[in-house]
Amino acid sequence: MRRGLTLIELILVIVVFGILASLGSEIIAKLYENRLIAQATEEASDRAQFGLEVIAKRLSYRVMDSEIARKSSSPATTAITLNATPTDRDILEWIGYAHDALRGEKVGSASFNYPGYSGLCDLNASDKQKLVTPGGNLTIARNIIYKTSYNSVDLNSNNNGAAVIFKGGYVSGGDPITAFYTAPYPDVYKVHRIDDKTLAFENTGSKTLYEHYYLVYTAYAIVPVATAQGDYNLTLYYDYRPWMGQSFNNGKKKLLVAHVSRFKFRKIDRAIELLLCATKKISDEFNVTICGKKVVF
Repeated sequence: MRRGLTLIELILVIVVFGILASLGSEIIAKLYENRLIAQATEEASDRAQFGLEVIAKRLSYRVMDSEIARKSSSPATTAITLNATPTDRDILEWIGYAHDALRGEKVGSASFNYPGYSGLCDLNASDKQKLVTPGGNLTIARNIIYKTSYNSVDLNSNNNGAAVIFKGGYVSGGDPITAFYTAPYPDVYKVHRIDDKTLAFENTGSKTLYEHYYLVYTAYAIVPVATAQGDYNLTLYYDYRPWMGQSFNNGKKKLLVAHVSRFKFRKIDRAIELLLCATKKISDEFNVTICGKKVVF
């Protein structure tokens, strides 16, 4: 004959099950919390790395030494060079050269790209009025720039916004603020296309020509825009031309990385080091922040 549980034994069983149940709920809650943290960490890390990759790619096609920094609170009056260690500046700005036009496109049945321009100046054939550039096809350059500038820069037209910057020959003594961002922009020569090998200078005054040049039509700026959550949306500005008297506010913009808590940059020799921290909110009391670094040469 089977004996039933006594009252004391029954109470002990209930207590044991209660303890196990409470422990189990704590374990389940902890597992859920860990899952939320892991998901938030992955998302913040992905956003930080994506932002760094996009900025680095754009910077890799920069006019060397054109990089400057500004304060978002007063961008027009706070420009400094990156050599000045811009710890209190949060806007990074630079001029990009026409990389897509340099790479060119396929012509006819060719299996290779034909460059839109070569970046080489024929010093014997060029003068203060024109730049003769062998090894490219400026019609290809015109078509690519027209398309990538959203039809705003037509190399065939006078005063179209395209310009030439000679490598290593800065009249301003290496100061990018004077050279590229302050009138009369002494190191930027506005040009238009005459034929497939020749660019005409808009200003036909005296100038020193160098063998290598950049063809440019836009500057870029990375600007933090404050959010209601107390962090920033990192925004890319493009399709504007400082040498035409424009600031980044005259350009187009797109959201680069949402909810950024920190964006820092500095110049080391000729390389630029980037630091970007992205944040993911889990609750009102708890956020996950992941930072990434990248160096662009």
